[in-house]
Amino acid sequence: MIFLKSNPTIKGAVVAVLPGKPENRFKVFVDGETQIYYASQLQAEDRPGNDSEFFPCDQFHSYLTALQIRYPGLSTLYSLNAARVDFIPYQFRPVLRFIRSDRPRLLIADGVGVGKTIEAGLILRELQARRDIRSILIICPRPLVTECKWQNEMKRFEERFTHLDGGTLRYCINEMDLEGAWPEQHQRVIVPYSLFDEVLLYGSGPDA
Repeated sequence: MIFLKSNPTIKGAVVAVLPGKPENRFKVFVDGETQIYYASQLQAEDRPGNDSEFFPCDQFHSYLTALQIRYPGLSTLYSLNAARVDFIPYQFRPVLRFIRSDRPRLLIADGVGVGKTIEAGLILRELQARRDIRSILIICPRPLVTECKWQNEMKRFEERFTHLDGGTLRYCINEMDLEGAWPEQHQRVIVPYSLFDEVLLYGSGPDA
């Protein structure tokens, strides 16, 4: 094991040596991906006594694979084959930008017919591959709800969404207020933004 001289908390394993002048470089598996460093940037980790451990090559590869699954790198996309869609390369740009952002949030303002719903589906699939995603809310204009546009597009990603009307949305909000959790049967929903009126947002009682 080695660590970075500039930041000893960053540790990794050398997986390859790249001979060169004036100094060698090393491929180091760190934080779930492979990085290249110069020899002068690295320091071997001191191990007290004679407690070195040796592992067979296949066991080490299994360990590296487990690390990649647990700590997905930012250079690998897990949504490449996530849908029954013929992707166009530029449609992966939003998801790459999203996962590399310090504060993940994104406004996709492509033109009509360019594939904004596909790009959103790719982001959804990528997030699901990297973390536990339980609740998903899609808010869109009412005509897209009537035409089942988002519902049909999400089916291409093997995602099943239901439409919420005003009564069901109010029920979910009341359950959230009473139980502290969104109803399990409505975890993936599509809502027209016309439902978000002042009565829904602020209530209709005397204290609203």
